[in-house]
Amino acid sequence: MRAIGVVFVATAIGCSGSVYVYTPLPGFSPSSTLLFFVLGGREEVLAIHAFDGSARPDPILLALEPGTTQRVLEYDAPLAVIMDASATGVADPVAVSDDAWRLPVPKSSADLVGEAFEPGDPSALAPWLATFRVPRPPCPAAPKIRPIEGLPPGDDVTFALPFGDGALVGLVAGGLFRVSKSTARAEPFPVLPAGPAAVDHASPFGFLDGDQVVVGWGHGVEPTLELRSIDREGNVTDRSITGGFPGIHRLGGLVSGRFGSERTVMGRTLRIAPPSLAIEDLWYLDSATQTWLVVTTSTPSLPCAKADHRLIDIDGPGRGNVGLYGGPIARFDLASATPIDLGSGLVPRGRYCANALTTLAGGAQILAFRNERSITGLLWRVDADGAWEQLVGRTTPSGNAVESIGDLAVVSADGALVAVYQHAPSHPELPPRQCHEIVLPNLDPLITTIDAHTVFVGGQDHGAFLSFD
Repeated sequence: MRAIGVVFVATAIGCSGSVYVYTPLPGFSPSSTLLFFVLGGREEVLAIHAFDGSARPDPILLALEPGTTQRVLEYDAPLAVIMDASATGVADPVAVSDDAWRLPVPKSSADLVGEAFEPGDPSALAPWLATFRVPRPPCPAAPKIRPIEGLPPGDDVTFALPFGDGALVGLVAGGLFRVSKSTARAEPFPVLPAGPAAVDHASPFGFLDGDQVVVGWGHGVEPTLELRSIDREGNVTDRSITGGFPGIHRLGGLVSGRFGSERTVMGRTLRIAPPSLAIEDLWYLDSATQTWLVVTTSTPSLPCAKADHRLIDIDGPGRGNVGLYGGPIARFDLASATPIDLGSGLVPRGRYCANALTTLAGGAQILAFRNERSITGLLWRVDADGAWEQLVGRTTPSGNAVESIGDLAVVSADGALVAVYQHAPSHPELPPRQCHEIVLPNLDPLITTIDAHTVFVGGQDHGAFLSFD
């Protein structure tokens, strides 16, 4: 394989014409990204010429001005994730901006010495790389909004889960609908019982269990809940009646985690005690007895809205993190004599009415919240072991929902809005930046990731797909 070549067009001293000098780049891959830097006498960057490996000329034609030299950096990553492909200059290394960042240490480098490039030591370039920043790649395009058609008017969404080629959606008034991602059209999904008894099946709930979806509903005032497991083809594979649950309350916020043969299922109910005190019960399903048991009961010291969402993050058999009603996000272990550890808050000193957590593809986490004083915000950290930092954007979050799709996060905002944030794994120390504010056809959205390119947003009065194709 012959070496990549560079042709320099140099102005000859004492002549009006140009001199063409060919020099190879020994050892550089023909498919890597190359950044050529025009340097002044103090190695200051005067210009950048960037070439992506997928569309790179050979030989590369560059101008060499008197009093300048060249340095080339080689990266395995495509140009689109390294810097703005249209950029030719550099940014102030000190100024704080979402629009520029420092380049990482390259895979390899070479400096022009005379008329030939000589390989250098990439690790020795860190001090020089700290003297400038390059324009970072632009945000990805805003997602396309595809309103879902075919849902009954005036009804609200209780849950949405990835299912088949789209989503399975439950409605407050009762009923399940299968929504095709390709057509964004909903069709009734006949799993719930029909007839007069259907009035008892309002606000069906659902959760994922491995590669299946489990849907459930109550039996009126009876202390039972019915669960049905459905495979991706729409076949009911299991039916069970679970006991111990007060039929006058509605179970919400269900989350499931399966670890080997063990499954942990948890959810919440909200009840009102005289005169008007809101009390939340946290439940789990005992797999041995198929009975719902109370884990803990929470009462906020200040009033919180009934519709607030609080996270349940199951990260092991019977254990994880849970957002308590008007309290901290605490560790739980169902096998412990004290299942809730109030001294192990996910966020130190945090007490919340609403919260939601997501982990991006690169490991960064984003927490949305609203505290007892109705102050909303976002926190982020570089990974599950990092320290939380405030994340500021131009859209005010609601604190009720955040979901990830790759290295993007979709965050619910007050009103019919969501915000889209982007984190760059190549620069994990940089906070996620807000890229878009999306106006939705529905209010107070719940958010569910459907696949690698699609997010469902819904809530009051139907829903829509956000397509990140």
